[in-house]
Parts: sequence; structure tokens; C-alpha cells
Amino acid sequence: FGARASLPETVGPTDDESAESYEIGVKSEWLDGRLRANATIFHTVFQDLTFGVFIPSPVGTGQETIAENIGESTNQGVELELQAVPLDGLTLQASVGYLDSQYDKFCADINGAQTYPGTPVSDCGGEVRQLANGTWLVDEDQTFRKLSRAPKWQHFVAADYEWQTDLGWWFVRAAANYESSFFTDGVTNNPIGKTGDFWLFDASAGWRSGDDSWRVQAWCKNCGDKVYTNGLT
Repeated sequence: FGARASLPETVGPTDDESAESYEIGVKSEWLDGRLRANATIFHTVFQDLTFGVFIPSPVGTGQETIAENIGESTNQGVELELQAVPLDGLTLQASVGYLDSQYDKFCADINGAQTYPGTPVSDCGGEVRQLANGTWLVDEDQTFRKLSRAPKWQHFVAADYEWQTDLGWWFVRAAANYESSFFTDGVTNNPIGKTGDFWLFDASAGWRSGDDSWRVQAWCKNCGDKVYTNGLT
């Protein structure tokens, strides 16, 4: 049930969400463990997707969150990972992920109560609900929309180097992460909630004692001070 619903017509209930997933992969080591290569292919079908859909409140109280089973989606893709130790103390990492995600069925009202000249009909076989004030909640086909937080591409690279001295171990690290553009706002694909298509850079350096009982480290996250949208509600 939707705890934030304001009318019996929007309170629910919803069915349990379910997923059917298949995955196949391989892990390998080469050159006496100095090179590792992993690959994974996956395919997941979600049924009875449950989302909190934001709509204008039918009773004029502002915004309302409706818990709805909006439909079905398919997520499939591939992930590749590499790790190499070309020199003692130096570790290089790289990964790439590709995701193909889409709604197979998305039938819901995300526009809120509206007036119609006659009795409306759902274009996706969904529900049509008339409210006491004469307005209607009408489920409409939304399969053209993009899934939230589902970037098509993800890249990651990192380099770690450590060396030993009489004073202990010294280490440095640099890493970069990229995600292609995606929406963060749930189901409406609001342009304000779109983010991604940029790199974020992290770095750190430090010292640890030979027995690992002491450590001093300096680090920065998002070293380029990139300003971006993390989520829109």
C-alpha cells in the first residue's frame, strides 16, 4: 500500500516485484597471476516493477506519491575486468560495462488527475479511475521512457603503487570513473534530473608502518570538483 496516498483510489495495494535472472561468466589468471581477466554476460527480466510515482495530488494538496506496479523491464549487458601487475608494487585496473535496459511494459498514470470531454480510455489496457470531483486518473503507455539510474556505459581505471623503505611502506593511488548519461528522478525522465557523461577523478597517498599498526593517508574524492546532479525527487 502507498503510505502517502490521499484517496482510496490511489492507496494501492501493489503486487510483489519479481525478477528472473541469468548470468554466465569466466575468471582467468595469466602470467603467474600477474594478469587477471574476468567477463560476465547477464540478462534480467523484472516483472511487476514497483515505483513511487509522483503526481499532482487529486485533492489539491500539492504532490502525491503513488506506489504502483508500473510494468516490466529487461536489463541485459556485459562486464569486462582486467587487473595487471607489470612491475612489483604497481597494480593497474580497468573495467568496462555495457547495459541495455528498456521497459517492456509501462502502463501508469504519471500526470495526475485531469479533465476529459468524455469517458477516457487507457491506451495500454490499464486502469481508468474517476474521482469525486469529476477528474480522471488514466493509465497511459510510458514504454518510451528510460529506466532510472541505468547508464549505458560505465568505465573505470585505476593505478596503485607502493614501495618499502626503512621507515615503512609508502603508497599512492589514482582512479577515474565514467558513466554515460542517465536519469535520476524515478520514472518521469525530468531533464533537471539528467546526469552523467563525465569523468570523476580520485587520488590518495600515504604511509603505513611495516607491521600495519599505523597509517597516515591523504586523499581527495572528485578531485576536479565536478558539480553534478546526484538525485532528483
